[in-house]
Amino acid sequence: LRHVNLPESDGKFQLEGLLADFEGSTTYFEASDGDGTFKIRPSSYTAGGKPLISMSAEIKGGQMTAGPADFTLSMPVGDVIVEVSLKETELIGDAFIGPDGVSYESGTLSGYALLSDIFAGLNSYAKSECSCLGVSGDIFTKGSKSWNGNCVEGASAKCPDNSCAVIAGASLLDGEICTLLPSMLGNSADIDLDSDGTAFEGLSVGLEWRGVPATIAQ
Repeated sequence: LRHVNLPESDGKFQLEGLLADFEGSTTYFEASDGDGTFKIRPSSYTAGGKPLISMSAEIKGGQMTAGPADFTLSMPVGDVIVEVSLKETELIGDAFIGPDGVSYESGTLSGYALLSDIFAGLNSYAKSECSCLGVSGDIFTKGSKSWNGNCVEGASAKCPDNSCAVIAGASLLDGEICTLLPSMLGNSADIDLDSDGTAFEGLSVGLEWRGVPATIAQ
């Protein structure tokens, strides 16, 4: 998180979210202690150079609130990490402004993801990374009321030791989840965005987080 025009105490500012990777010899433990160095991913920005995640925020009485706004989140689905844009996302955190930056002892994030975005992310992964499956079309497709899996028989043999088999394969005995995933996510969805009463299109997401200062590599 990058704080733009952060006040010295209470006040409003702009909160930007940037995706990053460890730089150099930085370890997880160093990063967790606030001693990490990170390299920002180019995917953090739009083609015009603006952050994909930018939220109006305020600190008041030691508490930070931000949003609602879209927020890009890396979501694990099976063995695959799908980047999903959460909608109506709000961040709340207990903030401490120190000489090295802002620390958050605890915080919460809440929003919702569209099932269509999750399945689109899985289809995109399969197209770019899973040529071993021998499939040209989408693995997951939308029916009239629900999502369906065009699951691949013998996926483990085609893609041994590969996450592609996990998300696209038809064999539950081999740990492949394609046949279950549409109903699992469909049954977990809890937001009827079009209010038609026939299906839920959104999935509520909530998590706890903490934040420590970090150094951005130039």
